[in-house]
Amino acid sequence: MKQWLSAGMTMVFFFTAGAAALPAEEPPLTVLDQTLRSAEANSDLDGLYYRAFLSVYLYIPTTAAVDPNGGYSPLAYEMDGDLYVMLFDTLDRLNAWAGGREIPYARLPGYALVEAADLNTHWALNVGTDHVKLFIPDEIRWLKESVAEFRRRVAPMDAGTEVEYRVADEVSEKLSKALKSALKNNTQVRAAFLATVQAMDKSFEQKLVLVLVISPEGKKQQDAILMNLDSAAQSVLQGDQELSLAVADENDPGTLATRIARDLVPFYQNRY
Repeated sequence: MKQWLSAGMTMVFFFTAGAAALPAEEPPLTVLDQTLRSAEANSDLDGLYYRAFLSVYLYIPTTAAVDPNGGYSPLAYEMDGDLYVMLFDTLDRLNAWAGGREIPYARLPGYALVEAADLNTHWALNVGTDHVKLFIPDEIRWLKESVAEFRRRVAPMDAGTEVEYRVADEVSEKLSKALKSALKNNTQVRAAFLATVQAMDKSFEQKLVLVLVISPEGKKQQDAILMNLDSAAQSVLQGDQELSLAVADENDPGTLATRIARDLVPFYQNRY
């Protein structure tokens, strides 16, 4: 899946944008820099990079300011007959690439970029740095499928199905550690409940479900939080293992997620 940008191609993009050289001393490596290095060294770690890409916020240079409804038109550059949309994982990198020019931009999480992506374009990430990554249309299409799978894992269960649920007591140490580490980084999560759920009529197999209680101020970032937790789980789950995610809603006490949060002992609590 990986596509690398050669030094010559970097220069084409760099000067097409009219950018000035980056400072000699770059800031610390970002999450994407680190995972890209790991994936370059070991192809088995490709998934780690893609999960990080879907979870982080990205900066996309645009032709005009983002409209009130969140719509935007990304800047695109043509090379060898292909259109490339520029992406950056920090605002400093976008500004350095712009070379002092004021360029409007959109900021959104990777999964949202993927869902709205035009499959007729390529992406060029972090041009002007030592951590450039190209995305080809087939790669973007595969990411779209990955996000669709994520949406399936967070889809609510059929409200008409009678279920029984209990605290999950057979969770691997790897999964437990990965989830708790991710939960600590998402401070908007007040509590989390790990449960096994099974339909009374056996219409679906037993499922492992993580239910989150998110603070009111965190609700605007709900999708990003869910993606981050899903990425943590996918990094350690093996084979056909699967974890579904849900958010308890205190305004709708009848939902399965809210009932689980009401009835079970928490797997994690934010004590800050």
